[in-house]
Amino acid sequence: MKYKNIYELKKEGLQSLKGRWGIAILVCLIAAIITEGLSIYARISTISDVFSKGLFSSLINLDFLSEGIGTSSIMLRLDFLVSLLLGGTITYGLNSFFLNLTRNENPQIENLFSGFKYFGKNFLIQLVIGIFNIIWTIIVFIPIISIGLITIIGSFSSYSGLTELEQMHWNARREILIIMVVLFIIAFIIVELIVLRYALAFYIYNDIKDASVMDCINYSKEMMRGHKYRLLLLNLSFIGWHILSILTLGIGYIWLRPYIFATRAGFYNDLKQKS
Repeated sequence: MKYKNIYELKKEGLQSLKGRWGIAILVCLIAAIITEGLSIYARISTISDVFSKGLFSSLINLDFLSEGIGTSSIMLRLDFLVSLLLGGTITYGLNSFFLNLTRNENPQIENLFSGFKYFGKNFLIQLVIGIFNIIWTIIVFIPIISIGLITIIGSFSSYSGLTELEQMHWNARREILIIMVVLFIIAFIIVELIVLRYALAFYIYNDIKDASVMDCINYSKEMMRGHKYRLLLLNLSFIGWHILSILTLGIGYIWLRPYIFATRAGFYNDLKQKS
């Protein structure tokens, strides 16, 4: 059974957005404001405080600067709380909208808020997935960090004194750095492949309303068996667009986010049809 490749999925994602870019962008902006608005405001406020009170004024204004940074820190904590409480519900709503979009089932802005009807289960799905992600990250990264530390300590132990250590050849230090970077990349890929097992949970809950929290997660794991690498490569295929969006000071994300969500919804639809 042949599944759609990355090019086909992205092409269909763009086709589903034709004539609907406006509503898709609006839905993504509303979702971002709800889940990331406080965080964005805090970062802008911090940068503004640093420039207006830290760089262009005397040391007397350091108290005002610290107060501004303290306020931003509080805003970031509130943003984390909002994301924790509403993240699952908004994710459900986004998936609902883009499933309707890719299936030509009359997508509406109201789809974004449909998850509030199932707030409790959406919150629990996000919470359980978050806990699993943390556990797997710890399990994978601790051995990687340990191997890196052992490598560094072993390299340092070959030098008998401080003078020799200070004169460590650049090539040796570069090799250690390369090893650490490679190990972290490997760990990141492993963690990403593991947590991608849960990527379809909210899509599944959209389609199967009577599914329990663990049903959604287990169904996602089953559907993603043998397809985790496909979703990883699909996500990586947007790296160029991410870089371009960053270079445009985030403006590019106005169009990139709908593109990504539509493509991922198409990925789920393709798996569901052929599973």
